[in-house]
Amino acid sequence: MRNIRVKGIDSVKYAFKYYHIVPGVLTQLDLQKRMAKELFAGTYQVIYKDSLQCDSVIIIDENFKITGIKHFSTYGIETEIDWDFGLENACWLAARTGGDRKYFSFKFSGDSLTFFNYEMRETEDGMIPKISQPLFVGIRRN
Repeated sequence: MRNIRVKGIDSVKYAFKYYHIVPGVLTQLDLQKRMAKELFAGTYQVIYKDSLQCDSVIIIDENFKITGIKHFSTYGIETEIDWDFGLENACWLAARTGGDRKYFSFKFSGDSLTFFNYEMRETEDGMIPKISQPLFVGIRRN
């Protein structure tokens, strides 16, 4: 979320905090590309893996390609708000054949990236995703 500063006299003071000024409107794809380049891209040393079959090093590039994880070749970041699927920090890996997606929740902490599995839980509001155990933890090497 951002607020673009507009030149002129403000009639309402202190209503918004300015996060950053951008030259135009970011589309969802622009946002995904920016996150891929500035947040995800890198080489990761695997320090923990659960059921994910992967090499000891995983490479995530800024063009949504991922190498080192068996059966998966691309990744993506969910930037849409889907009230029916409220998984925090949702990302996905796509299968090499068929393009089937497997969804995860991600978290960055310092140099480490963690993918979490999730379970669908029944609540008063219906089924919602609940983050469960870590699936993968990698430390950025570059």
